[in-house]
Amino acid sequence: NYRLLNKTYQDRSIRFEPLNFKGTISLVGEAKLNIPKQGAVSRSLFISMDEQQVTKRKTELQIGVYENGKKIKNITTAFVGPFN
Repeated sequence: NYRLLNKTYQDRSIRFEPLNFKGTISLVGEAKLNIPKQGAVSRSLFISMDEQQVTKRKTELQIGVYENGKKIKNITTAFVGPFN
């Protein structure tokens, strides 16, 4: 799940890209992520990656947030597993 705020006076179109892993990031219920001016969105997403990339109990994932092809922010999250 994520929440994004747009404090500007223009609508924004955002996309997510994996930075330190090979995989895909898919938005749930939408093809594009649009944030209205002075607005916020709260949605869900799926991160898919090859299980061979998960080598520790907690794997740090870095995600780039892009607008118009320009990276505007890095986000860090974690994937927990496997439990063997």
